[in-house]
Amino acid sequence: ASLLAGCSKETTGPGDTDDSRIPITFTLATPGSEGVIYPRSATRATHDAAEYAVRQLTLLVYDATDTSAPKFLRKHDMTSDITLYDNGNGTYTFSLEAPISDMNAKRKFVFVVNDDAAVAATAAGSAEADLHETAATVELADGDTADKLAEADAGIAMSGIARSNSSDVVTITPGVKCEVSLRRIVARVDVQNNTPNLVISSIELLNAAPRGYLFPHDPVAAASESYITEAMNAEVALGTTYDEQKDLKKVFYLYERHNEDGNGAEIKITYTVNSSKGEVVVPFRKTSDTREFVDVERNTLYTVVLGNGDPVTTNEVKFSLRICLLY
Repeated sequence: ASLLAGCSKETTGPGDTDDSRIPITFTLATPGSEGVIYPRSATRATHDAAEYAVRQLTLLVYDATDTSAPKFLRKHDMTSDITLYDNGNGTYTFSLEAPISDMNAKRKFVFVVNDDAAVAATAAGSAEADLHETAATVELADGDTADKLAEADAGIAMSGIARSNSSDVVTITPGVKCEVSLRRIVARVDVQNNTPNLVISSIELLNAAPRGYLFPHDPVAAASESYITEAMNAEVALGTTYDEQKDLKKVFYLYERHNEDGNGAEIKITYTVNSSKGEVVVPFRKTSDTREFVDVERNTLYTVVLGNGDPVTTNEVKFSLRICLLY
């Protein structure tokens, strides 16, 4: 694919010239889809595109003179003055030119990807902490399908903060380079049918969070606790045979939420085995070691595995839950 020019200028005051600017280069890395980074030459399935695509990008610049309370100065986006170079392997670069008045100033560069609307009204002088309380634009209603969080034209919302010299407070000097590790704000659920005489009939996500924050909270929290039932990804074919259900990827995208005994998200799977119908409800809970509940956390892949590879003779199906952070 052809590449576009990737240099833009910050909006500055009267009297500034091209000779009175400070170049800054940003390299962005998007998270992998399977815990690995795809080579650029690899073929990606159509429904995979939303997992790595950058459809929108907003850079919010904060004055970090007071590092404990950075204040919003200005923003840049792809509709005005940012153009990305695609480097392949899920990485991009672009450049900005800061005004000479920024020389040696302390700045924070905060990125929101695929959700310009959420930060469009960020007010001058507002605190960075306010941004961390901002919810993503997409809100799920009861019964919505998971692909609403990963529409091909919109992409999955991601966020990140630039770092330079291992610090997220950047001192502006000529040629400073910044790196940004983006993280999806949603988690993902895959389902593997590992029981040869079992056929899955339906899968739904119970007690899912309808909204999520642009940036992570500690402890993990949902942006809304009016929990819903989320339907499986409409872009994923469930199939009607065991062979078609061995490895169902991207069954759900879901917002973060805290889980505990009696109050947590669950994956409900109905099935037929030996001509008998049944169901299993899978909590977000370790299936080994301590059996403790785990939160739904952004940019994390949860894989439900039904069975151990052998046919079952009764209508009791065991499962396991695997958890993998997508770097």
